[in-house]
Amino acid sequence: MHNSDLVSTGVEWLDQLIGFLRIGENVVWEVEAGAPIELFMRAFLANAKDAAKMVYVSFNHSPVTMREKLGECFSQPGFILVDCFTDGKGHGDSVFSSFYKTKRKKELEHVIRVAKPAEVESFTTIINQIGITTGSGTKYIFDSLTGMQDLWNDPAVAYHFFTYACPRLYDLRTIAYWILEKDAHTLSFRANLKHVTQVAIDLSHSDSGHALRLLKTGGRALSAEAEVPQRYHTDGESLRATADHKRELARLGKLIRAARLNNNLSQTELGNLLGVTASAVSQAENGIIALSLTNLLSLAQVLEINLATVFNQKVSPKDPISIIRERDRTRTQLTKGKRYPVVVESLQAEDADKELEAVLVTLPAGAVLSKPFSFRKGAEFGLLLAGKLEVEIAGQKRILSSGDSIYLNDDVPNSWASVGSEDAKLIWIVALK
Repeated sequence: MHNSDLVSTGVEWLDQLIGFLRIGENVVWEVEAGAPIELFMRAFLANAKDAAKMVYVSFNHSPVTMREKLGECFSQPGFILVDCFTDGKGHGDSVFSSFYKTKRKKELEHVIRVAKPAEVESFTTIINQIGITTGSGTKYIFDSLTGMQDLWNDPAVAYHFFTYACPRLYDLRTIAYWILEKDAHTLSFRANLKHVTQVAIDLSHSDSGHALRLLKTGGRALSAEAEVPQRYHTDGESLRATADHKRELARLGKLIRAARLNNNLSQTELGNLLGVTASAVSQAENGIIALSLTNLLSLAQVLEINLATVFNQKVSPKDPISIIRERDRTRTQLTKGKRYPVVVESLQAEDADKELEAVLVTLPAGAVLSKPFSFRKGAEFGLLLAGKLEVEIAGQKRILSSGDSIYLNDDVPNSWASVGSEDAKLIWIVALK
């Protein structure tokens, strides 16, 4: 992966935790009341380069409120506010619409007022036009999926817009944040979002403080630290990892250095044994980064360190065997309506360290689907277990019968149609890049 494909969240410790964002990714933020989501959003936008485009889609707040929330970001040359509030939840009230009579005309250059945000088609057209105009590298924030659901009076409509917009923004090579209020949505709605998106993050808040947890990480190989909730604090302006995590990194760093010296190894030699660079070993020893779980296990083996010492008697290695019972599969309906429901079932645990994505797709006889089963990029393989399918790829239609398999390296299916007399069942596997 080229460095040009890596994008900062604007929060240094989060970048280190997740290994930066990748161009094309959609990030779902599940937010609990009291969590400072605005600071993460502001950091994301403020980190943009001068020439970058930034699009903030607001369903819950007026332009005046957004100006206060975003501060200097609001007046940056590449910033665009898509105002779905004034004529949405704001009902065109003069208090909100008076913003458009402001004498500060330059502010109006940054704002697009959506006249009919309650009409999904109208809203979608505007978003598509913005996407074409701003092009690749644009940063999007959709605030919020909860606001969309409230305005459109239907969780399914909000979900289907999300499943339409995600692959489009991916192909436009953007980075998109999607915000939702955790308590306002069902578990199944949130599970469906996680199936589609590349990255999902949970922000919680309690009397003991703030915590961030990675729910889905786009197939990354993460450090052991990333597998537990990360506590952080804020002074209202900045976001800082708590001393507990810094102390843990420092503890591991001292342990690695002492064990390396006891074995008379240089940082380069240890890096070669672990499959990392000498620089990574140096940063780990200095408490700047955490080595991956795989590297820590290798470290314990190479340097003959007790695992309980490495993990401070709190972390144990994952079971290498993952079994998902049929009753426990996450199921997602990709089509509207009840007549031809196309259903995707995940065949893997959500928290698995994935190098591939495997799903079971059921298309009722007569069903037609005009979008991919997965929005990931990589080689794809399918095996038709039952039924008959017509698949269109690069303008050419092919027929698959029960028992047939298909492999795709670059092309992506444009559409699927279940043309047999029985339901089609297809195992579909994507190798994650």
